Order: sequence, then structure tokens, then C-alpha cells
Amino acid sequence: MSTMSGSNSPSPPFSGRPPLLPSPFYTGSPMMQPSPSGRPLRPLLPATESVSSQDRASSDEPKMPGRSQQKRTTVPSACWNCRKKKTKCSAERPRCAYCTTRDLECVYDTIAAAETHTQALKRKFNEIQDEKSAYSDVYELLRNRPQAEAENILQRIRGGADAQSVVRHVLYGDVLLQLSLTPETRFRYDFPYITEMPSFLTQSPNPYLEGSLVYESSFLQSYPSPPQSTSVVPSRFNTPYLTPYHAATIVDHRLETVKPSRWTSISSDDVFMRKLLHDYLLYDWQWFPMIHKDYFLDDMKSGHQRFCSPLLVNAILAHASHIHQGIANRTEFWNPRNIGYQFLAEAKRLWEQESGESRLTTIQAGLLINTIYNVSGADSIGWAYSIQALTLAHKLGMFDAQLRATSRKVRHAQTFTAWAMFLFQNHNGWYFLRPPLINDPPKIPLPDPVEHPEWYPEIWVRYPLNETLWPAHCGLLFHANCQLSIYLNDYGRQCFGRDERLHSRRLRQELYEKVTTWYTKLPETLTPRLVVLPGHLKLHMHYFNVIIYILGTEASREQASSAGYITAGKVEERTPAQILWDAQAALETVIRLYYLRHGFDFLDYWILQPIISLANLRQQYMRDHRESPLTQAMRSTVILCAKGLKDQGQNVYLSQALFRLVRAGMFQEDRDILSRYAKDDELEEFKAQQAGRLRSVWPVNIVSVADNPEKQRLTRLIDELKVFQLDSDSDDVPDTP
Repeated sequence: MSTMSGSNSPSPPFSGRPPLLPSPFYTGSPMMQPSPSGRPLRPLLPATESVSSQDRASSDEPKMPGRSQQKRTTVPSACWNCRKKKTKCSAERPRCAYCTTRDLECVYDTIAAAETHTQALKRKFNEIQDEKSAYSDVYELLRNRPQAEAENILQRIRGGADAQSVVRHVLYGDVLLQLSLTPETRFRYDFPYITEMPSFLTQSPNPYLEGSLVYESSFLQSYPSPPQSTSVVPSRFNTPYLTPYHAATIVDHRLETVKPSRWTSISSDDVFMRKLLHDYLLYDWQWFPMIHKDYFLDDMKSGHQRFCSPLLVNAILAHASHIHQGIANRTEFWNPRNIGYQFLAEAKRLWEQESGESRLTTIQAGLLINTIYNVSGADSIGWAYSIQALTLAHKLGMFDAQLRATSRKVRHAQTFTAWAMFLFQNHNGWYFLRPPLINDPPKIPLPDPVEHPEWYPEIWVRYPLNETLWPAHCGLLFHANCQLSIYLNDYGRQCFGRDERLHSRRLRQELYEKVTTWYTKLPETLTPRLVVLPGHLKLHMHYFNVIIYILGTEASREQASSAGYITAGKVEERTPAQILWDAQAALETVIRLYYLRHGFDFLDYWILQPIISLANLRQQYMRDHRESPLTQAMRSTVILCAKGLKDQGQNVYLSQALFRLVRAGMFQEDRDILSRYAKDDELEEFKAQQAGRLRSVWPVNIVSVADNPEKQRLTRLIDELKVFQLDSDSDDVPDTP
């Protein structure tokens, strides 16, 4: 037997298993040398590196084979449904993937996506502690304050105020002192130029002067005492007839406790932003209620995002910045230092982030942004937001007979918003003479506000030095406005944007019969005898504007060919010219009553339409009848309208442009009279700015729904005004305004 040594040693005997092959990754390193027994070692694969997806995408090196370890993502907080089912939550808002797949209502305990459940518990604990401390403070106030103040505090508590608002009210100022600092509550405003009501308005049957409580209390009485003829009216109706609406305040404890700073990064001043919310609800919300007020305030206070969102809050605050008179430069929507500009910029940023998301709050915000552009004279830009909002609403099925939402509140809010959207787009379509965006009203009808008042959110106000709460009757106003819009929308769908011949006399006659029947069936609170609040008066202005548009050019020609004054005849025998004359007289009467009771100082941007319409009608009358005995009365009306536009111009830029149009259409002697009541110190600045800022297609000088609106678009009229010398001494006036 021969000896073996070194590399000549024989191979080990076969063990029954195939030998391990050398690893393809063997590089000759000592770790990969065969074992002493001669059997090669099992190769060790390199560990898989944990790299981000961005690094893997950018790396061009070949990856080592192996099992990848997917990193588990964690979320700060899960929704209620996922926690109950112990399911991994995607934490998406407003609905996570689990709730979206199963069409469930997704509710979070946390306010922000980054807030954990522990942080939410701490926050709620602190809120409870603050509330407990507030109750203790209220107890101390009731025990230590003088008897008169203690009784006043008790009245505030019984009126619905919570403990924190009561404490804040007492600490920020003496209660009796605050009651003495009441807003302007003059009995009535005075007409400019001629202080009496024009006599020709009283000579024909006029329901707004015969038995009207607002007329009797505002014009015939010389001090704030109830009219003698109002004995049949309950006493609770007296105060609104004797005090301007802007002196009232909304009574809602949520407005005193919400923290808007949680929803916007623009401002941390909650007191200031609460005032903006208050003014928005007091003035503009009642005419176009884009949101369900109660659901919005509840979620805003609790932090939930079903009916409230940062986008919606910023849009509301941007619009309210035009209303609040404490903002000096509120008309300068182009100024980055303007707080309204900043709120709008933030809203548009959030709108881009939520683009395509079918959320109720996104839809509501789109309508509000459209409104902001309208009052800024840029409606051609803002209209796109309503179109996008309508697309999202159709995705949610908000106009269908069966809503997809499982929550009763969500269905209620969606139905309410669908009707508000229908109302808003109809008003824009009617007065812009363009086809409506929505052909048919929502399939779910509006409940009767008399039988179901709980369906409609309500505004309760209190006037100075009066503890009585007064309803604004928002449900009656909203329901009546929507019913009228159904008729106007049907006509606009058939006629607007098409051949003028489609505006047939038959269709206009049918529309006339429908709207006049609607007028006779108004609820008692909205009748000419009892109407008093700004929103209710605007509904009557809207109605008479519709009548004037329906009667149109033919009745206008007949009226112009008369001697300048049309006597009233029997109702059943009146000609179209007589009906038109009475409608114009009624429109002027309502506008004058609005001014007498409430004035034109506070923002009510929709009133710009009836004011400019009335100004155009009376200016045209003065051109056609230079020697008429009514010239002085017509002049006083034009000056009142111009003053109204000037006063509203303190709030919105659009009104400033309309004021220049009316002023440009005056004779020189009328301009001289106007300068006593409405000075135009910023005329040259306006002329230098107007070309780059107005983007409006509103036809402001039309007579009939059958008119061609293209020649009367606001931007075109302003461009033509640039070549007209407003300070000319000539009595010539331009043809367009």
C-alpha cells in the first residue's frame, strides 16, 4: 500500500449524497476554502440591504439576489371602524381605504392626521379641564359680582351661552359697559337729494306702501315707536321694523367657542376670525347658503372633517373679509397684504391639493371661491370653480333620487347643498343670460318649511338693548327662492345661448304666469305687508327684475312712446307697458325701503344687480323724456342708486366699476349734484387700474331676456369708458351705460 500525502490523497468514500458544487460566487477567499474533510463549505449569500425606493430607482448597479424585506408603515391613528375590526388602517382622510371599499362612515378621534391617540386624549383631557375651570369661574362670578351683573350673567347662561364664553365676556370688559356701547340704531336713513318718497310711487296701487309695516315704521313715523296700525301684529315683530339689521348679532354659542386657528395657517387671532364667521352668516349666507350652518359649526368645534375642512374654512374667511368693516383695504383683492387675499391664496392652494376628490366640503368651497371672483369683477375666472364643483357633485350622486351616503346627516347635508348649488348657478345663468349648468333640479324635493322647519338651519338674532331672540326665517326664504329658480332654470335651458327667436312670446307668457302665481302664494312672513329683513326684500327685488326681463323690449318701446307717465288701469285690463311700469315702480319702492331701514353701507353684493338695473331704467327714462314732470323724481332715484353703489364700493371692487358706469351715464348737472353725496376722489387711480383687473362678462344694461348680451358685457363697457372723459363739462352722455 502506497503512502498518500498533500494533494495526492485519495478522495473520501462516497457517502450516498452528491457532492456540493462550488459556489458561483467563490472568489478564492479563505472563507470559501474546502473543509479539512475535503467537502466544500455551503456558500454564504450577502445580506439584502435595506434601501429606499428612491435609492433603488436611481441605482444602476445590479441587485444581489435574495428575499426583500418590505418595511411596515405605521400611521399615527386609525379610524373607529379599523380599530373596531382590528384592521390595518391607511389613515387617509376623509375616508380610509377600508371604509371607502365598504362605503362606511369614517370617523377619527384625532383632528389632524399627524395627531396620535395619546395626543388626542391629552387634548380632550385639557379641554375638559378648561371646561371644568370655566364652570368654577362662573360660580365665582355669580357669587362675587354685583346683583345686576349676576342677573345678566344668568340671563346669558339661560340664553344658551356656555361657561367659557360667559367668563370671556366678563373678563374682556364690564357687562354693563358693553351693553351701553351699542351699534348705530338710528330710526331710519334719509334719502339723498329729495328726502320724500316720490309721489308717482304712491299714485298707483303699490302693496309696499299701502299697509306695509316696514314703510309705516320707517317713513311715516318720526321716532322709534311701533306704528299704530300694527296692533294686529304680535309685539315680537316690532323690533326688526325699528332697527337696522346690521345692528343685530347672531346668538349661537358655537360662534363664541370655535377656534378657526385650528383650520387655517393664515391667522392665529380666533376673536377676529370668529367675527368674520359671524358676519358671513349674518349677511351673505342667508341668500346663498352654500353650507349647512349647524353641521359646519358642530364639526368646526369638534374637529371632525365631514362638514368642515381647512379648504372650506379658508374660503369662507376669504369671502367674509369683504364683509367685515374692520378691514380697511378689503376691496383690494389683488393686494398680497390684504388678509382676504391671503385666505383666498391658501384656499386655492388647498383646492389644488384636493383636486378631483369628491368631498362635500370641496364642492362648497368651489362655490364660495366663485362668489369671491364674482364680487371682484372676475366672474369669467370664477365660473370654472362652479363647473368643477358640479362635476364632483355628480360623482357623489347629489342630484340623484337615491343618495349613496349611509349617514342621515351626510344625506341631509348633500341634499341641502345640491339645492343651494342649483339656486346659485340659476341666479348666475339668469342674470348672465347663459344656459344653466344644471338642467333639472335635484330629484329629492325640498320639504315644506312650515311643516318641517327642523330640516332647515335657522339664524337667531338679538338687537341691542333687547333680550328677545328673532328668527331670520331662513327656511322660508330658501324654499321660496329655490321654487322660483325652478321656473327660471327651465326657461334658461330652452332659450339662453341659442337663437333669439326661441324667446317666443308664448314661452315668456308661460313664464310670466308661473312666476306671478308663485308671488301670490308666498308665505305670510314674505308678503309685501310683513317683509322687512334684507334677504326677504331681495327676494321681492328678484321677482320684479324677472317681470321686467320677461316683458322686455316690446313693452319698453310702448312705454317710451307714451307721454312719459303711464296711468294705472284695472288689473285685468292692463297692457304690457302698464305692467312694466308697475313692476319698475315696485322694484324702486322695495329698493328705497331697503335703504330706509338698513342702508347700503354693509356688504350685500347681490343687491348690486337690482340697483344697477334700476339706475339704467331711470337714466333711460330721463334721456327719452327730458321735459317730463317726473324728471326730478327720476334724478333722485339715479342719485340714490349711485350712492348705493358708492357705499357698496367700500366692500367690493365690482361696485366701484358699476358706480363709474352710472356716473358716466349722467348729465353734467346730475354729476354735480351727485358729488355732494358720493365723492369720487379715487377716479384717476381707478382709470389706471381698471384695464388689468376686471374680467367680468356680466351684461349690466339689458332690457329683456331676449337681448344680445355681448355688447353689454361689463368688461367691454369699462374698456369703452376709458376713452370717455368723465370730467367733461359737456352734457353729452355715452350711449352704452
